[in-house]
Amino acid sequence: MFETMPDAQIRTWSDFTSEATLWRFVTFRGLDSWFYVTQTSIADGEALEDRMIMISDIQEFLMLVRSPLKDSVLGKVFLATPVHRKNEQTRDWEMHPLVAINEYRPEGSEPHRYVLETVSTYVFSVPPDGIWERGNAREVYRTNFNVGEKLDDECLRRYERVMDFAMKLFDGCYEDAKAWVKTPLLSLHDLAPHDMLSDEQFETLQNLFGR
Repeated sequence: MFETMPDAQIRTWSDFTSEATLWRFVTFRGLDSWFYVTQTSIADGEALEDRMIMISDIQEFLMLVRSPLKDSVLGKVFLATPVHRKNEQTRDWEMHPLVAINEYRPEGSEPHRYVLETVSTYVFSVPPDGIWERGNAREVYRTNFNVGEKLDDECLRRYERVMDFAMKLFDGCYEDAKAWVKTPLLSLHDLAPHDMLSDEQFETLQNLFGR
């Protein structure tokens, strides 16, 4: 979640007539992914003002992108994700263009689960177990922008297999498994497991770590 500090509030600004509360900075608490959305205000066909929207809740994000916008348009969306570097106490953050979101609906009253696709990887809303993320999915978001080369369905299946192996390797610890698949390894010539998704590379990965 995002936090605001009383000392960071801007109490006066003569050029600003909106009723919005202004802050010099906000902080983010937690290790969940969050969305960075660009928005442009439009009047008479001309762009007037750009702003950035930061959202930490996936439902809020989906409501935003589904809502009809009268005087503005949304631009590209980026997903910020925490990355744990092996043997380091602190975490880094990576930000990549968001491509699509798939929604999985478990039976019963369990909450919906999501797989978020960026141009370089997949992010799971809850730890994968090899079952739910292979069920029937409904696409609930896809970008309208060209975000470059993205992973295809076969790469998604391979990535899921890499995550399955990593979960077993780390006794079901999702955080350690997620960190491992993003860590460059000497045995992979300084590539990370999640970089080894092409036909030839994935064959090498299987030969090294088993099928």
